[in-house]
Amino acid sequence: MANLTLAAVLGYVTARYALGLELIASLAVGVAMTATSVGVSLASWEEQGLVDTHNGRLLLDVAELDDIAGVVLMGLLLAIIPTLQQANGQVWSILGSTAWNYAIKFTLFAAGCLLFSQYMEKPITHWSRRLETDSGVMQTMLGLAVLIAAISGWLGFSMAVGALFAGLVFSRDPEAVNREANYEDIYALLAPFFFIGIGREIELQALADSWTWGLILAAVAIGTKLVGVGLSAWPLIGRSSAMLLAVSMVPRAEITMVVAQQGKQLEVLSEQLYAALVVVTAITSLLAPLVLRPMLRREADRPKAFD
Repeated sequence: MANLTLAAVLGYVTARYALGLELIASLAVGVAMTATSVGVSLASWEEQGLVDTHNGRLLLDVAELDDIAGVVLMGLLLAIIPTLQQANGQVWSILGSTAWNYAIKFTLFAAGCLLFSQYMEKPITHWSRRLETDSGVMQTMLGLAVLIAAISGWLGFSMAVGALFAGLVFSRDPEAVNREANYEDIYALLAPFFFIGIGREIELQALADSWTWGLILAAVAIGTKLVGVGLSAWPLIGRSSAMLLAVSMVPRAEITMVVAQQGKQLEVLSEQLYAALVVVTAITSLLAPLVLRPMLRREADRPKAFD
């Protein structure tokens, strides 16, 4: 968790004091800096056939914990923004009460998902499998996932929080996991619309004016993961493996842009800051694989390093 804390704190400090942003915008930047988009790096690991190794599994475990914490912070941020906009100077007391209410609702939601996963998910999946084809089972699972996401939105969390928990609910069932291929076509169809939406919301003039902010925030995004992940992992897995893990954790995409979009819709992020976070996403998601691929090729020639 050191890398997540470092990314959040330095992201906030940079936005607040280096860029001179307001409190809420700085909090949004801090949260946007946290979660890793491991799927960007995972493609490079898959190219070398290194996902099913000690370091590959470690990367997935660390990234999953990172993303869960990042999504929780995002949900908390989105819960407190409307309250902070009406704070009238009583910031910390409002933060405390809102965070407490959020914690109670989030705990109940997480407990409900856990109970569903333990006692209802597998019988529903088996029942659906007896009555339907594989595509029908996939549709049932997709419908339940949408329902979980909708409940999350109704409770005041982002639907992205619900989507993550929906994935966790079904991941415990090997039969559900084995149907992951059924979702690939849906992912290929819908994922581009997420980025189309990002592009449609960018003003070209704001993008042209945002490069300085984008480069500063990108440096923070890259540096905090390299230092936070690299130094934490070095004593445990060695220097070369720690650097592989650190570089793989650099990309920011989904959570960063969800925070940016929500902040823009709530009018706490300016056009320039929104564009700057798009720049951060582009730089980290393009740069990390370029650095990672030669590192993975070298490690693939030394398979014993992954045992």
